[in-house]
Amino acid sequence: MTAGIFAEHGVWVGPCRPPSKENAKGHFESVPLKNEIISTVGAIVQKGVLAPKLQGWKDRALDVIRKAGYTDGPWLFKSSAMYYPLWHEFDAKFVCVRRKVESIKQSGTKTGYFRRLEAIPAHVEAMDYVRDNLGGVDVMTDEVIAGDYSSLERAFDYCGLSLDNQIVSDFVDPSLWHYR
Repeated sequence: MTAGIFAEHGVWVGPCRPPSKENAKGHFESVPLKNEIISTVGAIVQKGVLAPKLQGWKDRALDVIRKAGYTDGPWLFKSSAMYYPLWHEFDAKFVCVRRKVESIKQSGTKTGYFRRLEAIPAHVEAMDYVRDNLGGVDVMTDEVIAGDYSSLERAFDYCGLSLDNQIVSDFVDPSLWHYR
């Protein structure tokens, strides 16, 4: 939902997985960049381990997004916090999307995203590290669903963007939000 809101404000997300029953509005996760990351460092999400820092990753990532159609302006890559070390060569802005851990477990079990629930604490720790040490900001999704856009507004300000409340209210559909 958060990446979709950024995309609705004109932030480039790239070619993404189409909507599905789990994400009726879309996934907003660049398929080419995700494939490059997985082919480079592996599918580490279920393991709860951090990606390594990679020298030269910036050039590779920029090459991937340019080939996927990026030309200019703000762009984002939606991923697990476990991949944050990859972005050390960038002047990255980290937006940490927060939900209750129980909601993450329920959603992850239903969708298969978290097949190993014991990996969730490592993801939460990585988001905490990003927020506390790399200047990341939190977006509280349950608050956004309830109509409180204050954490989203802080994230937009942090990224140098202007939040349009009408775009958010048109995009957010509380009926699609599960596992509160």
